[in-house]
Formats: sequence, structure tokens, C-alpha cells
Amino acid sequence: TRELVDLMADFPRVRLVDTRKTLPGLRAIQKYAVRVGGGYNHRFNLADAVLIKDNHLKACGSIDAAVAKVRAAVPHTMKIEVEVES
Repeated sequence: TRELVDLMADFPRVRLVDTRKTLPGLRAIQKYAVRVGGGYNHRFNLADAVLIKDNHLKACGSIDAAVAKVRAAVPHTMKIEVEVES
């Protein structure tokens, strides 16, 4: 993690973020290792945030429609993210 974070030093608005997927029984230590290396944890489990993916966007027709649908269904404090490709 540290090597990748160091490579990104010229891009201060970019963060290295881990995945929720970890090895069985090792989630806490793997998440900790990412933080120690200068990275950030994305989600600890599925209840931490709503992630809108490409199939959700197709079903709803647009990002605005997908976000509106999620906002109507979750507490206002819930973090909503949209997965993108670049």
C-alpha cells in the first residue's frame, strides 16, 4: 500500500482505497494494514454505504434517477457512491 500511495504523491486529491473483499477471518488486520500504509478503507461491510453499480444505472436510466431512488430508501446519513470507469 505504501509504495502505491507514494507513487500517487503528485495527485493530492486522489486516494488509494481498499476493497471490501478480504480473506476469511483476516478482515480487521487487512483493513488495518491498508490504513498503516497510508491508504483508506472503502467499506467494512455492506451496511456501511450504498454502492450504485453499472447494472443499477442501466435499470434506473441515469445517475440522477439511481441516486434519487436510493435517497428515498435509506437514511439521510447513509453514504451513497457511484462506481465509474475511466
